[in-house]
Amino acid sequence: MAYRITYGKPCNDDRLDFGGSQGSGEVAPLMLVGVVKLAPTLPLDGNFPFLHLDRKFMHLGFHIYDVGFQSPNVEAARPLVYATALLLVLVIIGLNLAAIVIRNNLREKYRALEG
Repeated sequence: MAYRITYGKPCNDDRLDFGGSQGSGEVAPLMLVGVVKLAPTLPLDGNFPFLHLDRKFMHLGFHIYDVGFQSPNVEAARPLVYATALLLVLVIIGLNLAAIVIRNNLREKYRALEG
């Protein structure tokens, strides 16, 4: 019985990885609870402690909405909207590829233990 639970671990890791990349693309919860109109500083910088979780952030999906639909000159903002959308898609593809690589490595590891 314990062997089957151990062998199922790559599937659980997959769910976590794909869930993270899916969450990167879904913007509705972030628009409600965590997004600000302007975030002048990043939460990551060279000052200790290098990750500042108390700083505000702007999600890429909200940035697309904000620049694309709330700017006075939509035509001038169009290249920035396309660039932000491309960046968001590339982040999601990167997370999915990382999940696939991790899953394949774990599958090979557990296959070697099995045989």
